[in-house]
Amino acid sequence: MALFPCHECKKSVSKNARSCPGCRAPFPAKQNLKGSGFEWKSQKTLYGFPLIYIAFDRDEKEKLRITKGIIAIGQLAITSKEKIFVKKMLLISNR
Repeated sequence: MALFPCHECKKSVSKNARSCPGCRAPFPAKQNLKGSGFEWKSQKTLYGFPLIYIAFDRDEKEKLRITKGIIAIGQLAITSKEKIFVKKMLLISNR
């Protein structure tokens, strides 16, 4: 099994390691870490939102990916209808 330097502490780790045993960095063998998980947006938009937006897990700053679209799928998903509903609720509560 080949060993690679951790991108944080430079200790030798396996290519398949999910975290460094020394510093706990995620995916230590990856030199260009762009977060873990999956993110995809459709090219087509409606009212400025992507028609479909799918995202799971964390970005490069270890924050959960937030999906905003007409059809939003993920751990934190906001659809255009939900944004409109939240704005209406805020207007009603401020009366």
